[in-house]
Amino acid sequence: MKTTVNSTRILVMVLCILSTAMFLSVNAQARERVAGYYFGTGGVLIDASSMENELAAAGFNKPRDWAYTMGAGFYSRRRLVLEAELNGIMWKPTELGVNETKLRAVTSSINLGINLLPYRMPVALYPYIGSGFGKTRLLLNQTEAQFPDAAAKPLTELDLVQNNYTLRAGIGFDADIKTCRAGKKNLMLGIRAGYMYDFTDNDDWESDDVDIKNGPEISMSGPYLKLVIGKSFIKPWQHGKKCKCPGEKT
Repeated sequence: MKTTVNSTRILVMVLCILSTAMFLSVNAQARERVAGYYFGTGGVLIDASSMENELAAAGFNKPRDWAYTMGAGFYSRRRLVLEAELNGIMWKPTELGVNETKLRAVTSSINLGINLLPYRMPVALYPYIGSGFGKTRLLLNQTEAQFPDAAAKPLTELDLVQNNYTLRAGIGFDADIKTCRAGKKNLMLGIRAGYMYDFTDNDDWESDDVDIKNGPEISMSGPYLKLVIGKSFIKPWQHGKKCKCPGEKT
């Protein structure tokens, strides 16, 4: 698995470097561009059915297929759009008797898109591709026990961690609510929708530096939808010149 992980890390790093280099080269002569940041929340649909047999054999319930996602991002756009995101994925805990299953994940991504609309418009529409990595945590614990049982044997608690590396494709839409004012921040509302594909080995875990083989298999692959709210602004200085909005006096 370590060979696969290292190869995947290199691939993700290369994709990120190429995306950034392409963005910088195309925008090198741009005197103005729109930039901003946002916070978002939504949902992701991930098939957790493959975890069922392993968890059921140990007396635990599988997580639900739906999970909530919350995160933040930064972007810069002209014709090309460069976006960096960090998201947390949270499943509602499930119980089976006195045993509880908790599943959480954190994912990061660098996305590169093409704005299909003129960049000075108050709206942007861009398909994008991205890549990133993250961690998935599976916590299996016992929530209740009789004292004689607890004294006779240790309570059940197993904390499993797994790396994941993903590719994603989607579409983004942003709308500035207020009109442009050079150098001023405007309210931005947007949406992100797409599909995330996890191409790592999904049944190997770690627990306290111990490699756990053939564990519960979970993949971060699935469609997602997220609503975002943030601030956008036109960068006021590029190449020593101050930008102006349409109709603004010099």
